[in-house]
Amino acid sequence: MRPFKTSGLGGALLLAGVIVPCALLSSRKPVPPAPVTEAVTDRRVEAGALPAAQTMAVAEDYPQPLATISDEALLQLARCLVARSPVQAMVWAQAQAQAALRQRMILAVLRAWGEVDPRSAVHWALARTRDVRETDLRAALTGAVNQPKIAMDLLCELLAEDPDSGGFYAETFTRALGAEGKFQEAIQFLNQAPAGTVADSVRAIFSLWMQRQPQAALAAVDAITDPQMRALAFRTAAASWNPNNPAGLAAYAQTLPEGEDRTCALHTAVNNWSQQDPAGLAAWLNTQPPGAEFDADVALLIARTDGANRPPELAMQWVENISDPALQQASLLRVLGEWTQSDPAAAQQYVANATWLNDQQRQSLLAQHPATVP
Repeated sequence: MRPFKTSGLGGALLLAGVIVPCALLSSRKPVPPAPVTEAVTDRRVEAGALPAAQTMAVAEDYPQPLATISDEALLQLARCLVARSPVQAMVWAQAQAQAALRQRMILAVLRAWGEVDPRSAVHWALARTRDVRETDLRAALTGAVNQPKIAMDLLCELLAEDPDSGGFYAETFTRALGAEGKFQEAIQFLNQAPAGTVADSVRAIFSLWMQRQPQAALAAVDAITDPQMRALAFRTAAASWNPNNPAGLAAYAQTLPEGEDRTCALHTAVNNWSQQDPAGLAAWLNTQPPGAEFDADVALLIARTDGANRPPELAMQWVENISDPALQQASLLRVLGEWTQSDPAAAQQYVANATWLNDQQRQSLLAQHPATVP
């Protein structure tokens, strides 16, 4: 019995209860496919493998999509075929003569396969040649988010066996979870994975989470118990803060207690702010109390700007307000180095008249040739 029949609904095909427009299918006979030869480690796949003599029958019996079929329609078609037999569906995909369409069909089948049997789909992709393995694994793992518990167990096994390669698989799976909005499942996976193997996954999920649900992402950071993972998640969250709102990150940072998180968030905010709106950052800094944080922020502002976006006279006003001697000296030399390139006379005049410099500092700076000031 043929597995497909026309629906009688105006040129459509009824396939496992799904209507597929016949306009998306080709009427030509397919090219005979090569048998599936990839080594497969999952016994369920081995048991369902077709003898080479049957591959022609499979290809002839299955519909042949046109190259213009959309990815979504192709995925729907693949799901119907995978529901009957994943291996036969893969034979169908590999039978396509046109290379671009063949690759799209393979990826559609792998994603559909991953939705119903993540282990078999991933093992099949792992057995592929190196040039296509990465793309195929991404498709299988994208489908695997449909069954996150099975996929998590599988990936934890792969991470334990091969942390280096497994890290890529874990990151791919984590990104797929994030793309589907399954952030809590991603956190569950990160907590379940072997320690020290999911750094890239942490970066991937919190970068995406901050873009979509920043408040939820920050709350999730606070819930992480592993110190190293939490630190990495926080740094990623700060770095992924809306780049158009550095003031918001600075305000958030000031709600945190003193420590690494606060310093990290402030540094990230000031760094982004100085590149986008130095004047706005300077105005904000003028409202901040003196102290170590103020000194560090002013020094960073000076380091990230130059004469193109603030005059040296203004920069020197910032330098004068730094209380830390080492930071003040480094910032002074930086501004003087820029100033002597554009107006050495004005730079020397400033040094000669600056009342905040002591005589030893003044004489040392004036004794230097303007072109040699660092």
